[in-house]
Amino acid sequence: ALKMGLFGAGPAPEVIGITNFIQNYSRQSSKKLRGSMIQKISIDLLDQVKEWNFAREAFIFSNKKKNKLNEMGITINSKTFDFSDFSYFKNLAENSYDLISFQNCVNEFVEYSNQEEEKYKKILKALKPGGFIIFSERSITETVIFIDWFDSTFNDGKNYSCVYSQRSFLTEDEPD
Repeated sequence: ALKMGLFGAGPAPEVIGITNFIQNYSRQSSKKLRGSMIQKISIDLLDQVKEWNFAREAFIFSNKKKNKLNEMGITINSKTFDFSDFSYFKNLAENSYDLISFQNCVNEFVEYSNQEEEKYKKILKALKPGGFIIFSERSITETVIFIDWFDSTFNDGKNYSCVYSQRSFLTEDEPD
């Protein structure tokens, strides 16, 4: 089983890339291993705005795609998650996700307070040992500052390493 949490998922276009990758990977691994390694995949779409459900239904799940995903062993769960309310973070189960992703959203809920640090501690505890946390963000000042804050706050040199990072500040002449 593989469990993913997409925080600040919005319309969740990354689901298309994830499911395409899984389809291709499953075919290749089944041929090599004569069986499927991952048989059950669960993707939680966590966002504080319920209105994204319309976009998801129209774009991701149209034409009975949700049924096809279920046949592949992939379940998609939409969950409300209010980043400004600490009680949502308290409800994250420890070691519950193999992969946690943030895509173009950290600039919306960062305030660099002690409570913010506690929120991310809860998120990191929800990550299984050996799991991955991915920040896929635009290179704007706010998100670059966030990544630097996250790295300096949580990187003790033992528990995680940055696999790839491209950090750059925009100059005044560049559009954001």
